[in-house]
Amino acid sequence: GAPLVSGDPYTITWTPTGANVSKVKIEFFDGSAWSTLAEQASNSGTYGWTVPSTTASTNCKIRLTASVPDQPATATESPAFWVHGKIDMTAPASGNQWTVGTSQNIVFNVTGKIDNVNIKYSKDGGTDNYAYTIASGVAVTPGSNTYPLSIPTNQDILSAASGRVRVIDSAYATVYGTSQDFMLKGVIGVLTPS
Repeated sequence: GAPLVSGDPYTITWTPTGANVSKVKIEFFDGSAWSTLAEQASNSGTYGWTVPSTTASTNCKIRLTASVPDQPATATESPAFWVHGKIDMTAPASGNQWTVGTSQNIVFNVTGKIDNVNIKYSKDGGTDNYAYTIASGVAVTPGSNTYPLSIPTNQDILSAASGRVRVIDSAYATVYGTSQDFMLKGVIGVLTPS
């Protein structure tokens, strides 16, 4: 099924059947265990839900069972779907001008279950497929995360206006946050007169 993002609102829908079924039990499978979302939800065909932020699995499911009257044999499961976290970049931001040889902070927000990330850099807006690896397997926590970067002076990384940083979930490479374009410039040191 279509992936759902941790913390996002989502409406579970179904086609109500059986004129005498007034309530349904709604359950969620997080890839390892079932939990109850509602014991007696109205059999209206919709139920508002917030996707849990403690789940990261490609084998999630929803199960509906008639609960008023109680009819366990009516249990019906959805096809499996994916629940994943999300990464939102804060820094670098558009208009930033970073300089080689300095230290800067890469700042990003993690929502949901993401344990480790890889951090990559592109000097041409992503065309080079983020060829420069900044760090791999960086442990993160939900909320704001900061990675201190010492910008090297010996790499071909200069960019007039198309530098980008991408933070990627180590477990699911299709889950990532990408910074806005920024400048990464060199520096010229004057040797004489001293």
